[in-house]
Amino acid sequence: MLHHSKFPLFAFLALLCAAIVASCSTSVNGSKQYVTVISEPADATVKIDGDSGIGHLILPITRGKPHLIEVKKDGYQTVRITTGSGTAGAFYGNIILPFYVSLIGEIIDISNGSAYSVNPDRTTVVLEKGSGVIEETTGNTATFGIVGGFVLTLAIWVPLVILAVALGHFSASPP
Repeated sequence: MLHHSKFPLFAFLALLCAAIVASCSTSVNGSKQYVTVISEPADATVKIDGDSGIGHLILPITRGKPHLIEVKKDGYQTVRITTGSGTAGAFYGNIILPFYVSLIGEIIDISNGSAYSVNPDRTTVVLEKGSGVIEETTGNTATFGIVGGFVLTLAIWVPLVILAVALGHFSASPP
């Protein structure tokens, strides 16, 4: 007579639910971030990736990739800013979760872009009279933050798992 255990299914569903909840940055930030651009003079055209407004623009844009901000007005120099990325603070919330859950949460946050923040997220552009284009690029700090998150997760959880195995809390053989 065969006995089927429901434990593996339960364990899988529990792990799946934990992974969904564990995606801290996804839960807190989502995959879009509002960016605000204000121009001086106030009647200049402001564009973010082609969407435009006059004087100011507030738009939700996708995290984790560069965007082009352009501010222009006849008789003034055009300013183009390429955004950079940083690491969203909520991404580090994954670290406090159990090891396998934190890694899954980190992977989910990175894959949907919520692990990142857009830099700058708020800027005022003051145009100067003249002609031509001024190009600016903001820095990217996201790679260091993401790698740091993984390293910190490993640094915290690997010694704890080794200690638990050494103390006999986990066993490789079935009971």
